[in-house]
Amino acid sequence: MEAAISLVMIVKNEAANLPVCLDSVNGQVDEIIIVDTGSIDGTCAAARRYTDKIYHFAWCNDFSAAKNFAIGKAAGEWILSLDADEELISGTGDLRGLAAGAEHGAYLLPMDIPSMEGSGGYNRLLALRFFKNRERYRYRGRIHEAVHDSENGLVGVVQGPLIRHKMVTLREGNCKRGRNLALLKKVCVEDPDDYFLQYCLGTEWMALGKPEQALPPLRQACQNLAGNSPLYHTAALNQLINCLKTLGRHDEALYVCREGINCYPGYADLYYHCGMLYIEEKDYRRALEWFEQAVKCGAPPALHSHQDGTESFLALHSMGYCHELLGSPEQALQSYRQALDVNPAYAYPANNLCMLLCAECGPGHALQYFMEEGLLGNKSIALTAGNLFFTWGYPGLARRCLEIYLNSWEADEYLLLNLGKYSTFSGKPVDGMNYFNLIPKECALYPDARLYGTIALLLAGRYEEARGRALGMWKSRDRRRAVLALKLGRFMEKGGDICCPGAVDGADTADAAMQLYGECCLYLPEGSDYANHSIFILLAGLEVVLKGSSRGCLSLIEYYRGKYHQGEQFFNYKINLGQKIQAG
Repeated sequence: MEAAISLVMIVKNEAANLPVCLDSVNGQVDEIIIVDTGSIDGTCAAARRYTDKIYHFAWCNDFSAAKNFAIGKAAGEWILSLDADEELISGTGDLRGLAAGAEHGAYLLPMDIPSMEGSGGYNRLLALRFFKNRERYRYRGRIHEAVHDSENGLVGVVQGPLIRHKMVTLREGNCKRGRNLALLKKVCVEDPDDYFLQYCLGTEWMALGKPEQALPPLRQACQNLAGNSPLYHTAALNQLINCLKTLGRHDEALYVCREGINCYPGYADLYYHCGMLYIEEKDYRRALEWFEQAVKCGAPPALHSHQDGTESFLALHSMGYCHELLGSPEQALQSYRQALDVNPAYAYPANNLCMLLCAECGPGHALQYFMEEGLLGNKSIALTAGNLFFTWGYPGLARRCLEIYLNSWEADEYLLLNLGKYSTFSGKPVDGMNYFNLIPKECALYPDARLYGTIALLLAGRYEEARGRALGMWKSRDRRRAVLALKLGRFMEKGGDICCPGAVDGADTADAAMQLYGECCLYLPEGSDYANHSIFILLAGLEVVLKGSSRGCLSLIEYYRGKYHQGEQFFNYKINLGQKIQAG
C-alpha cells in the first residue's frame, strides 16, 4: 500500500500566496494541515477550498513550536513541510516515488530562491523538508528553524522535486526583517555558540543595508562553521565576501576567497567573487582569468550554497565586459552571445551587446544582428533591445524589436504598453492607440495606457476623442494627469496660453509633464515630414507647463544635463573602444 503524505504549513496573512502553493502539491499529498497563527486577510477562507484540517495556534515568537504543533496534527506516514510563499515545481520529481523507495528517513530537497526579478537567476540551497512522521524528526530553533533528528541518522539528498521560493519584493522583505532581527538578536544572546544563527543575523543586517553591523556575526559564522556542513559554511563565506566588498575592503575579501578556495577547490562561486573584486580594482586581465576558471569549475556539488550562473551566464557576461575594456570587441561579442544562449531570461548581456554593436556599426546594424541571430524571439531580450533603442532616440527600431517578437508569441500588457509607446513616437499614433486599447481596465498598467493613448490621439489631431479620454481619467481620480492632458489638448487645438496648476490633489503635475517631455523628445517619425509635425506643439506645451514652476524648471535642467552626460558617455565609449582596438 502506498505511504500517505501529509503537507504541513503554518501561515499568517497568506491569502494571496496560499492558492499557488496548494495547487502545486495537487496529486503529491494525501492530507493538508494548515495551522494559522493569527491571519486577518482571508487566509483561512482560502485554505478551506483545499482542506478542512485548519487549526489555530497562539503565536509565541517560536516558529518551531508552531511547526511541531502542525506536525502533531498530521496522520500521514511522511511529512512535507512548505511555507506559503513556496511551491513544488511540476515535473522535477515525485514525492510518492521517493517515499516508496526511501533509503533514509529524511531528505534534503533542492530549493531555488530568485536572485533578481525577471533574470531567471536564483540561489540554490538544500532544505530538509521531507521526512517520516516520527518523534525523532522535529523542528528546533525559535527562528530560522530547521528539522533535527534526535537519533542523528543519515539524511538523503535528492535532485527533486524542486521547491521554488516566490520572488520577495523589497516591501515584503522589510516587513519581516524588523521582526526577524529583534528575535535573532535575542536568541543569539541566549545561545552565542549557535553560529548558524550568527550567519542569519549577519544576513539580516546585510539585507537592511548595514554591512558594519553584519561583519562581526558573519566573521564568527565563517570561523566556526568551517569543518561542519559545507552548505552552511559556503553560505557564510559568500555573505562575508559580499559584506567586505560592500565595505570597500577588497583585499580582505580576496583573502577570504582564497582561503575558501583552499577548502573548496572547485567551487565556482568563489572564483566568480574573485573576478568581480578584480573588476572593482580595474584589473580586468586578472578578473578575466578568474571568470574563465569559474566557467571551468561548472556547477558545484549539491551540498554547497550556490548562486546560479556564477559558473555560466554571470561569469560569461562579466568576461564580455572585461574583453570590451581590454579592447577585444570580437571576444566580448562572443562572451555576451554565450551568456544569452545559456540563459536568455538574463537580458543584461543583450544590453551590452546592443551597445557594442551600435558603437561599432550603428543601430541599424545592431538590429540586423539581433534579427539574424534569432534573439528577438525571446521576450526579455526583445524588451531590453527595444528599451535601449528607444532611450537612444530610435523608436522605430524599438518598435520593430517588439513587432518581430509578436510574430511568434502573444503579447502581455507590459509589452503592449511599450509597443504602443514606440509606435506613437515613431510617427504611428493610430497604431499606438490600437495597442493601448488592448490593455484591459482591470490591469495595473491601464492608467498609463490611457494617458499615452490620449497623447497618441493628440498627435493624430483627434482632439475631441483625446478630451473624452482625459475626462475619463478625471472621473477615475487620475486627476493630475487628466488636468495635464486637458490643458495640452486645448493648447494644441486652439493655441493661446496654457495654465496648469502646480499640484492637483496634492500631487505635483511637473513630474508627469517631465516624464512625457522626455519621451516626446525621442520622437522620430518614419516616412513623414518631421518639420511640420504637431510634436513640436506638444513639446512647446509641455515646456510651458514645466517652466511654470520651480520644480519643473529644475526637472528640465536635470533632464538636459542628463542627456548631455549620456551623449558624452557614449561618445567616450565609442572613442575609447576604437583606441583600445588600435592599441591591441
